[in-house]
Amino acid sequence: MPDCKFYSPEVRESIQTGFEIARIAEEATEALGSTLPLDDSAKRILGQIKDVRSLQGIEARHVAILGDSGEGKSSLINSLLHYPGIAQTGDIGSACTSVVTEYRQKRPEDTAPITIEAEYLSSTGIEEHISELLWSYRQLYLPILESASLSPKDYTRIQRESEQAWSALQTAFGDRRQLSKSYLQNQDEGAYESIKTQLCKWADEIQWPAGADSGVWKSTASTADECCDKTRIFMQDRYWPFTKIIRVYIDSQVLKTGMILADLPGLQDTNLARVRATQKYLLQCDNIFIVSKIARAITNQSVKSSLYHVLSRHMPMEWEQSGGKHLRVAVVCTMSEDINLNTARTEFCGPGKRLSNDEVSQLEGEVASAKIAGDRPRKKEAKERLKFVFVKARNAHVKEGLQRAYSSELDVPQGQLNVFCVSNTTYEKYSRKAGRLNSLILWASSLHSHVAIQADQSYEPIEQALLRIAFNLPSRVSEMGKKFLECFQEQLTSFLDQRGLNWESAAKSKAAVWERWHWTQYNAWCVHFGLHATANLDRVDWNAEIIWKMRLELEYPWELVIDEIFVIFASLRDDWIDDLRSLTDSIKGNDVT
Repeated sequence: MPDCKFYSPEVRESIQTGFEIARIAEEATEALGSTLPLDDSAKRILGQIKDVRSLQGIEARHVAILGDSGEGKSSLINSLLHYPGIAQTGDIGSACTSVVTEYRQKRPEDTAPITIEAEYLSSTGIEEHISELLWSYRQLYLPILESASLSPKDYTRIQRESEQAWSALQTAFGDRRQLSKSYLQNQDEGAYESIKTQLCKWADEIQWPAGADSGVWKSTASTADECCDKTRIFMQDRYWPFTKIIRVYIDSQVLKTGMILADLPGLQDTNLARVRATQKYLLQCDNIFIVSKIARAITNQSVKSSLYHVLSRHMPMEWEQSGGKHLRVAVVCTMSEDINLNTARTEFCGPGKRLSNDEVSQLEGEVASAKIAGDRPRKKEAKERLKFVFVKARNAHVKEGLQRAYSSELDVPQGQLNVFCVSNTTYEKYSRKAGRLNSLILWASSLHSHVAIQADQSYEPIEQALLRIAFNLPSRVSEMGKKFLECFQEQLTSFLDQRGLNWESAAKSKAAVWERWHWTQYNAWCVHFGLHATANLDRVDWNAEIIWKMRLELEYPWELVIDEIFVIFASLRDDWIDDLRSLTDSIKGNDVT
């Protein structure tokens, strides 16, 4: 089945509706199957519906969490998942996340509280990665760099990338006596290939943890601490430069909707491997959450680094084409409880401001009165209310400031950027007091006791309804897949075959123009990975221009595919709804509701 990330929001909604119906059918059938005298044929529906439900990747919605170290990113994930400690937090200023880490809902086959999968690079992938790291390090020491007209900013960037590449290589191969900066900087003829071959040989000799097999390491954990201990090994030492992604499967209410939360490496990280991993992952995300401490959320530095600079760097081509117009971005301001009351009073209290003097004075009077009376509980409660008033005022101030800064630039509903002001510590404190969420499981439990009283009743109509679902589902899903493949082949595969040579010719024509540039200009673009501008030449993006014709010509046939997918899934959704209605009528007809 195709991956849902390529579908329009309408198609994804149809898919999600269909699988929500399948989920309801599964839960209802399990509840009924435990009480009704169904024969073996009717009971087979359980397995068949579970087969459909196992295709969870199709309805998945990827939500990326981006944020610098110390901004509260991991704490936010712990709160969203309602699973304290599952995302490792730190307070020593260093990043806890060096590998893209996904948090997914447990699958039927996951029996442990936590299931962990770490996917690492294949031999070919490791070779390519080492080649990039080696180039990133050596570029600072290339003789041709001395003749390139680089600005101080560009030189600083190359220097930083070189240092980060050295850090990665040293992490991976630091135990090798031969590894040194002078060894990697060797500019003799054939030195680059020789060094790369040696590094790849060392990589082949790395002993991955027990349980690793064919690029995937699997394990389980009983607690969040145990999970962090097991995943930490892939985020440090010699493993992380070659680890692609870590997946953690847990039982969480927010993940049951098909959401996948992804903790991405910090935005300040300039390491080539981590930046590329983040860039690639962002392309498949439905939503992007930028996490920033509320105290500096609307400063100029944060504004530029949190959205425009970061997203343009991680998604350069998409940003170049639309300036972020199609990115579903939201800002999460953390640590909203951390507020200086004296400063807040000056900022938000008084004529023409968010809070009146009378309102604040009344609350301060309640605090003073409780203090004089020696009523500590009342004093504490009054101080909390006073603090909350200031927190609420600052939240509104920050939210409006961010919306003014971004709403004209990003694709947001009604021109309003989503801004969430949160306190992870407050949430953790008060969430323990909240009750459990209701679900169909509770309904099924009540149904169980009700049906048990009527055990002598005939349930033949219910059996027939279940059998119809069992009979129809496999063929409908198969037909859906067949229609999609036919549409894809008709609109895209044949088109790719027909136009491939034309796209290649257009790309060569573009490259021929650049080859006529002066060698210093050509070299400058090479140093900047094909994206650069100088005083004599306007900004040119080689990567975008090489594929411009292909991108342009594929837009229309891809829209046709998307439209057809919507029709296909809408039809499947309607069929499932009809089946579930039939099942509902059968249940009502037997007085079990």
